[in-house]
Amino acid sequence: MEAAGEVFAQRGYKAATIHEICQRANVNIASVNYHFRDKEGLYREVFRYAMEQSRERYLACPIDASEGRPAQRLKAELRRHLHVMFSPNRAPWQAMMFFREMLEPTEIFDSLVEEQMRPYQQLIESLVRDVLGSQTEERVVRFSAFAALSLCGAFHSSRKYIEKLYPDERFDGENSDELAELITTFVIGGVRALKSSAK
Repeated sequence: MEAAGEVFAQRGYKAATIHEICQRANVNIASVNYHFRDKEGLYREVFRYAMEQSRERYLACPIDASEGRPAQRLKAELRRHLHVMFSPNRAPWQAMMFFREMLEPTEIFDSLVEEQMRPYQQLIESLVRDVLGSQTEERVVRFSAFAALSLCGAFHSSRKYIEKLYPDERFDGENSDELAELITTFVIGGVRALKSSAK
């Protein structure tokens, strides 16, 4: 699974070959065909494996369920999201494979969206809606939730670039609590401004 994940991440689904994966994993092609049938079956299983690992890391970062303040609940969830993204236990290929799927969708894209991404997007939307109030325009809620998650992803995928730009600044997993605070404040402030201008 790890070998396949690395190859899929590096080459993309179309360019990756079962031959290269088997060489890297030191297994024979027959074993891949026996367990996964074909490249698509292997690809699906590698994605399932990566998502399960992500879910385990997510559940390992509990948050205070008794917190009643909406903004604090949103911040806690974004902090957990960042902890998972920046986890030292997360193999680099997992993020790369996910981004490749966004850029070059395969047959599993629809199920990935429906089973994994949409439910989490809806969770963030519900937290944003709690902060802004139930009367907030749905388009503003969706934009805000997407912006919050996009900012988290941008700081993760651009961390090497940020280190070059600002060698004395840290926007990474070591200060994910502060980063969650900044992103939450930025998003809530921006959304409240949008909400006011729409009136």
